[in-house]
Amino acid sequence: LLLFWVFQSFVRMRRTREVVAFLIIGALGFPIVGFLGFQTIKPISVDDLMQTEARDLTALAFSQQELAEPYLGGIRFSQNGAAADAQPWTTAQVLYGVLNAQPDIQKQAREIRMALEYIEANRDPATGWGYMAGSRKGVTEINSWVILANLASLRVDTNHRIWRTDETPLVVARLERDIAELASRQHDDGGWAPIGGATNPRHVRTYCTLMAVWALVEARNNSLLSGKATWKYDQAIKNGVRWLLKNRQTSRAGVS
Repeated sequence: LLLFWVFQSFVRMRRTREVVAFLIIGALGFPIVGFLGFQTIKPISVDDLMQTEARDLTALAFSQQELAEPYLGGIRFSQNGAAADAQPWTTAQVLYGVLNAQPDIQKQAREIRMALEYIEANRDPATGWGYMAGSRKGVTEINSWVILANLASLRVDTNHRIWRTDETPLVVARLERDIAELASRQHDDGGWAPIGGATNPRHVRTYCTLMAVWALVEARNNSLLSGKATWKYDQAIKNGVRWLLKNRQTSRAGVS
């Protein structure tokens, strides 16, 4: 298009010799420029691009990690927030994402362990984790996120980079404790409510049930847990899935 514009604007009305010279130069130059341009185009590796993004986002997330007591290891939910903005919920979600993206896990092992220990230190002995550090009423979806984060740290391809062999049983014991507490919250109809001890079916929520089922399924897929004789949550998973299917709402536009 550029060549055509130059020809129409400046060359077309010139002498025949100049017109021919321009056409020859254009005919030779166009493929040469095209070839050189093609050589500079490098194929994009989606895997490399995703790993670069994962490393950058991991660094950004851990830049929000607290490095001093009393919130040591916790991750703030806001980049510009105060130390008190660190919370188990955000920390667990960040850990799950980092451990599944796996960018330079060895380099982040210390930060990951600190974060997991922060979560454990802020557990209410009876009900798990609330929205903020120090909360005394565990919330189902947050307990589920913590289970998912701990499970991710035990994956076959990351376990040896996060926990020593002699530490793994401690993590498994914590998971067994938290899974039992999570399962105890399930209602008779198969759903979960945000808080434990509730029996009113009207308290059951889709998000709570989805998170609880997800956490139990991930635990089911981990042989360190499901391979033990103490595993007894298959029926809880089935009942939770049935509740989700039974209570989905549809409209003319489809599932909502």
